[in-house]
Amino acid sequence: MENFTSPSMFSFEFNETNFTNPFENLTTVPKPVLSKYYPFLAAELGLSILCSVILILVYVIIGEHKTLPGKNVICISFSLIVTYILLTVDLLMRDRIPHSICFTMGVTVQVTFLATFFWTNVMSYDIMRTMASVKPDTARTSKFLKYSAYAWLMTLICVLPAVVIDLTDIVPEEYRPKFGVKKCWLSGQLSFLLYFNLPVGLTLASNCIFFVLTARTIVRVRSATAILAANRHKKR
Repeated sequence: MENFTSPSMFSFEFNETNFTNPFENLTTVPKPVLSKYYPFLAAELGLSILCSVILILVYVIIGEHKTLPGKNVICISFSLIVTYILLTVDLLMRDRIPHSICFTMGVTVQVTFLATFFWTNVMSYDIMRTMASVKPDTARTSKFLKYSAYAWLMTLICVLPAVVIDLTDIVPEEYRPKFGVKKCWLSGQLSFLLYFNLPVGLTLASNCIFFVLTARTIVRVRSATAILAANRHKKR
């Protein structure tokens, strides 16, 4: 059975990847009032970047990056680093960023942030599969390639239609993602609901299902172990 991440790592994962937009609830606040808090938000994002970098370094130093779960965690951390760097630049330089660059940054944030959640989906599935597997899996490289293909392909499936919708008139303007309009990411509550919260919500629901299946497997294993121990005790 392969090593997998500790509960503390899951705490890091979910704390760092809050699926709601941290800035959207503040859109009703006048910009001059809100902008004075941008340096503090940028500092918090900078701290998150630092923690993610430290995590990757620790995994490399202790050799955990060679394991399949370690590779999954590093992919999550890398996606978060890119996301938080771009969000920090957006907060500090939004008024000075050309629209074309802001649009590109917004699409990139959408890609890396969604990829973070699909990688958590990969981790949830891998833990469930590891707990349910009787034989150790030796094909780690091929499995990681399959996991990578899933995580990035699902991300592109979510992002590419959004980009096409944003660049064309096939849907009304209020239903478009509006990359780079108000911020260098999605703009508007409906945009976040349709293009971010919806896929993230489905992914987290899938993670919950994997968690339940994993918990059921653990309960069954513990029950079987208890029965075997009781039988051995009777034979004595």
